[in-house]
Amino acid sequence: MTLMGTRATSALELSECLFAKPIKSDPEFESTAQRFAKQLREAMDGNQNGLKCANFLYTRQEFPISDQFRQIVDKYFEATARELDFRDARQSVDTINADIRSATNDKIDTIVDQISGDIHAILVNAIHFKALWKSKFPKDMTIADQFATSAGQEIPVQMMAQLGSRIGFAMSRHLRASAVELAYEDTNASLIVLLPDEDNSVAELVRNLTVQSLQELIHSIRTRIVDLYLPKVNLQTTLSDELIPALKGLGVRDVFDDKKADFSGLTPKPGLYISDIIHKAVIEWSEEGTEGAAGTGISAATNSIRFTFKANRPFLYFLVNKSADNLIAILVTILVRTPRHTPLLLASTRHSRHYKPNLLPHYSHIIAANTAQ
Repeated sequence: MTLMGTRATSALELSECLFAKPIKSDPEFESTAQRFAKQLREAMDGNQNGLKCANFLYTRQEFPISDQFRQIVDKYFEATARELDFRDARQSVDTINADIRSATNDKIDTIVDQISGDIHAILVNAIHFKALWKSKFPKDMTIADQFATSAGQEIPVQMMAQLGSRIGFAMSRHLRASAVELAYEDTNASLIVLLPDEDNSVAELVRNLTVQSLQELIHSIRTRIVDLYLPKVNLQTTLSDELIPALKGLGVRDVFDDKKADFSGLTPKPGLYISDIIHKAVIEWSEEGTEGAAGTGISAATNSIRFTFKANRPFLYFLVNKSADNLIAILVTILVRTPRHTPLLLASTRHSRHYKPNLLPHYSHIIAANTAQ
C-alpha cells in the first residue's frame, strides 16, 4: 500500500525490499504493484472465514491525501487512508482503535493506547486469524508437557496430539528441519510448521532459510503417517518500536526521513514521512483449530513407515495460501520461541533479498508467539 504513494528513491528502496529488485519506471512500478495487489486479494478472498487484515494509513491534516491514492489503496489493497488531527491525541487514538475494531469485527479491540502529537504519518496493520482444522486434535489426548526454550528453560505447555494421522510431512537435509502441513476447513489456507532437528537451533534455521528453500520444502510435502505433537499457541503481540529499525536494516530508509521521503504519489505537499508503524497479530490455536469452536474426532491410521513430529522446542510456522495454479502466498510468518510474551521481529538482509513477488512478503512478519500454558 505505502509503495503506491512513494516516488524516486523512496519507491526504489521499498520495491527492492518487497520484490527483491528496484522498480525504476512508472509502467513497471504500476504493473508490478497491481500484480502484487491482485495476488494478495486473491489470497484474502480465498480465506473469507479465516484471515482478516486491517490496513490503515493516517497522515497529519496538513498533508491532504489525493483522491487517486485513496482509490488505489481501496481498490487494490482494501485499505484506508485518512487524515487525522494528531494534536488531539485522545481523539486520534479513539479513531484508530475504532477503525481496527470495525475492520476485524471486534476481534481486536485496541491497537494503540497513546500517540504523539508531532506524528506526520502512521501505518497501522492488524491481523486476526480464525479457522478450524480439517482434522481436529482429540481433546482427551492433550496432556501437560514441557517446552524447551533456546535458553535451556523447561516451560510447561498443553501439548495436543494426533497419533497415526495422515497429514502433509517433509524433511529437509539442507535446512536440517522437518515440516508438517495442517489444512483448514472451508479455506485455501493451511498451517505449515517448520521444526529444526534436535541437533539444530531455530536461530540457525532462520539464518539458513530463504524463500527458495522454503518453497522447495513446501512443494516436497507429501501425505505421510505422522505422530504429531503440537503445543497450544496463544499469540497476541503488538510490535511498534522494533519495526522501523528492522526495515531500515533491510534497506528501507528514505520513507522515515523527513528530508528525503518522497510521498508525492500520496499528497501534493512535500515533507511527509512515516513516523511510526504499529502491527498487531491475534492468532490462537487449540484442538479444534485457530481460535477454537466445536470439534470432532479423527480416525487414526497405521503404516509401517511412521514419522514423529514433536514441537517441544522453538519452531517457525507459516500461514500460507495455495491457489489453483500452485502459487504459494505466505500470509503470516511466526516464530514460537518461548511461552513468555516477548515480541521479536527477525529481519536480516540475507533473508529478505530472497523474497519473490509470488510469495507475498507484504504480510510476512516473524514475531514471537505464546504457547498456551
